[in-house]
Amino acid sequence: MGYESFKNPLAAKIAQNARNLGFEQLMNEEFVQMLLSSKKMELSAVDRENLEQIFIKLMEIEEKVQLSK
Repeated sequence: MGYESFKNPLAAKIAQNARNLGFEQLMNEEFVQMLLSSKKMELSAVDRENLEQIFIKLMEIEEKVQLSK
């Protein structure tokens, strides 16, 4: 996929990393731009804790995949 055509270099980098990790949604330039253009996001403490747990699990999965190679 030609990420050189992305207008935003950060969006291109996110898309490249998403491809490497298998996250199809984040390989879409418009979707990534929408996320990056978000101005204000308010999260409750519970939501932040839930997001933290999701990212911890994702990092554990990534680590296990790398160890199994």
